[in-house]
Amino acid sequence: MRQPRVSIVIPVYNAEKYLDRCIESAVNQTYKETEIILVDDGSTDSGFEICKKWAEKDNRIKVIHKTNEGAGLARNAGLDAATGDYVLFVDSDDYILPETVQKCVDAAIGDDSEIVLYGRADVLPNAEIKEKTIKTDKFCYEGSDVTEELLASLCTRSKGFGFGVVCKMLKTSIIRDNGVEFCSEREVLSEDALFLAECFAYVKKATIVPEYLYMCVLHGDSLSNKQYPDFQSKNNVFLNKVTDICNKNGYSQNVKNHLTARYLSYALAGIKQVVASGKTNKESVAGIKILFKDEVLCSALTNEVLSLCSSAAALFWKLFRLKCAFLCCLMIKFKEQN
Repeated sequence: MRQPRVSIVIPVYNAEKYLDRCIESAVNQTYKETEIILVDDGSTDSGFEICKKWAEKDNRIKVIHKTNEGAGLARNAGLDAATGDYVLFVDSDDYILPETVQKCVDAAIGDDSEIVLYGRADVLPNAEIKEKTIKTDKFCYEGSDVTEELLASLCTRSKGFGFGVVCKMLKTSIIRDNGVEFCSEREVLSEDALFLAECFAYVKKATIVPEYLYMCVLHGDSLSNKQYPDFQSKNNVFLNKVTDICNKNGYSQNVKNHLTARYLSYALAGIKQVVASGKTNKESVAGIKILFKDEVLCSALTNEVLSLCSSAAALFWKLFRLKCAFLCCLMIKFKEQN
């Protein structure tokens, strides 16, 4: 019986400090029926040269060089070149453990699953490893449970999984056969969450591997540490697009509420950046007051959605709904200091 091929897609942009370790982790998988697709997204450092050197050493490696358009469109380029039965994504500053692909393939074949989710650990700047706990005793989902339980849980991280494409292996056919592709993060916040939200509509069975196999390297250069002044307009695009996905695929109100709760978590993360960016209380309060006029954001603050947020987040949004800008600002600063 033919072993399924797995395409490992790695978008590369200015990650020369981390890239060798990332590629080496893909090359040294115990499961050998792989192809490694390195998509250089117009790097201005030595990233492209590093990719080419690795391709010279291993014929499983394909290198794509393109103009800089962001990680979402780089992943699309990788998908276009992929020939694998399954695909998984790795960020170029992270790495995977040697048995990652083997355990994912075993799980997918064992359960006949279209998607496999696995755990991650954070690698802190001091090299300490902090495992993200997986909080479930259920490891196979099928039918409506795929969206009602598993997809919904990604929105609130209630099972310990984030809402990104890393730490997931997907059957390539559910992507290709249904025309799913990434948006550009220059237009929408969290393009990979949108991608997953649509993929889940076509998943009949999903499996969880209850251990960490992905190493997320935390550092100051990470995209998650950067500030985006237009975060809320991009976040509103996210909500509009994810609502369209829900309506097109007949997602329940429960799933819609969970996805809206995810939208609120992005909004709160953006507000925290505004308040914690060295501005005075007066400037921070003024920034929050501007958001009081955001009709998309305000319409999302329903009691049903707030019930899915953490107690602290729900309290913040209730103060926001009452237009208590100063208290909102104080609450964020207090949380940041404690």
